Amino acid sequence: MEEQILGLENNKTSSLSMGYGSVESPKNPQPPFNKDDEPHKKTDPVPIGKTKILKNVLVVSQIWGNLISSTVFAVTPGNTTEDLDSCGANFDPTAPAANNSNLDRPEDEEDELIYPNGRCNADRYVDNYFGLSSDRWVYILCGIYVGCAVIAFCTIALLLDNITLDKKQQTGDAKISVKLFLSTLKHWWQSTPQKLLTFLTIYSGIEQAFITGDFTKSYISCAIGIWNVGYVMICYGVVDAICSFAFGRLVQFVGHAPFFLLAFLLHGGTQVALFLWQPEADNQILFYVFAALWGMGDAIIQTQINALYGYLFTNNTEAAFANYRLWESIGFILAFAWSGILVTKVKLGLCLGFLTLGMFFYTFVEIQDRRKNQRVFTKDEDKSPLF
Repeated sequence: MEEQILGLENNKTSSLSMGYGSVESPKNPQPPFNKDDEPHKKTDPVPIGKTKILKNVLVVSQIWGNLISSTVFAVTPGNTTEDLDSCGANFDPTAPAANNSNLDRPEDEEDELIYPNGRCNADRYVDNYFGLSSDRWVYILCGIYVGCAVIAFCTIALLLDNITLDKKQQTGDAKISVKLFLSTLKHWWQSTPQKLLTFLTIYSGIEQAFITGDFTKSYISCAIGIWNVGYVMICYGVVDAICSFAFGRLVQFVGHAPFFLLAFLLHGGTQVALFLWQPEADNQILFYVFAALWGMGDAIIQTQINALYGYLFTNNTEAAFANYRLWESIGFILAFAWSGILVTKVKLGLCLGFLTLGMFFYTFVEIQDRRKNQRVFTKDEDKSPLF
């Protein structure tokens, strides 16, 4: 009896190893521990804290990256859009932008900014012929990003300890095994929850690709200019960071389901609003509002999917998270593949479709998990002797 009580105390909550710290999930308790069953695998406490730090660093890097791009392109003149009807949901990436110079590569307002020493017209003609003046700020921005990447590579190469890919083989050269790839496919085929979470995981990649690729071009660049993209995306990154931290802490009190419902309302409502909204250059505050709402929904989706995978697949973590990255990457591929050929309203419809399907199938995962835990606890109470 003491063993049953101790087992019940040790396993009444599930510690989620992904997201922000160790998050308990009282809404989805784990079955009690049984000596005859395989014990739940415990996660190393060190990566939990490191994951939190890594997420914060990634968000901060997004903020600094957007700030750099906005600063570099800040020399671009004011809005020159003459056809706002082609922006927003009506934006067609295949149509020529004859009346919208906002979509052109950034150029200097005055030649003196490029030629401060008063170079001769012949040199200026040569530079313009080879396209050096119009691409100057693009090259500067790419140079800054490449420089940051080189510094990061050198830092990792010099300071990071060697990583052993296979923990079971501490000696010798560890190689990436084909077993992990086969285990990933086998896990997807045999696990019903994994199959049900496929659409939601794909949407995780699609929504990130849409906000960074389509929203920035169809709405921000087209209506108010490319030099405002960084400022709007900074708002997105700040809200994403704050909500990621807050929601990762609050999940232990309310469970996963309310947050996924909130994400569905945020992203679904924002997508419908973007479908109906005609962007205007005189009302720039709405660009920041939509970016903030999307960042809030993205914070929920990223943290809660990570936490859900860590909770559901404790016995096969590697294969589960390999599936998570696989299907999320497929979402990125799909979104960027149709980005250059479809009208924005069609892309919004596809986003809403994947979101609806993902949340619909997630509901079955939630119901299945709660019924399973309810049966386990009912069975355990029947076996427990009365005092």
